[in-house]
Order: sequence, then structure tokens, then C-alpha cells
Amino acid sequence: MLNNKLLRILVGFPLAADRGIAGACDVTFDISRRGEPFNGVARCLDEIFVNDAVGAVSKTNFAPKVVEGVSKVFENAVSPFRFRLQN
Repeated sequence: MLNNKLLRILVGFPLAADRGIAGACDVTFDISRRGEPFNGVARCLDEIFVNDAVGAVSKTNFAPKVVEGVSKVFENAVSPFRFRLQN
């Protein structure tokens, strides 16, 4: 689990909301030395959420991994997403 998020972009609910579908995804990705996510891949309970979950991660900035004062690529970060409507 990744806890070094600097900025989280709020995600709009996908069009599946019109059909009352809720969903869950885990997005696995790498973080560049500048804190930018890349290589995002989503595993979702329903494929309709894949693009929205990966898109949300791609708009998020993360603190880069730093080892002995040098930024490094962080591989295989995972961010969970839950899509559901609340009344």
C-alpha cells in the first residue's frame, strides 16, 4: 500500500452510476523520480471502471522514493479505488 501521496485528484463517478453499478479496482503502477505515475494497470470487478481508475492515478502526484538523498523509481505501487454512490 502506498502512503506517500502528495495530491489526490477527486474522481468523477463513471457513467456506470446511471445504471446503479458500484465497483472496486486496484491500480498497480510505477512512480518516476519526479513523482509522476506511469505504467498504470487496473484490475477491477467491472471493466467499466478501468479507464477512470487509471486516469485518476495518472492525475495524482506522489512523493518520489528517495534513497540516500537520490530520487529513485518506485515500482509496483498499488492504489485501491472504490466506486459507489451514497444517498
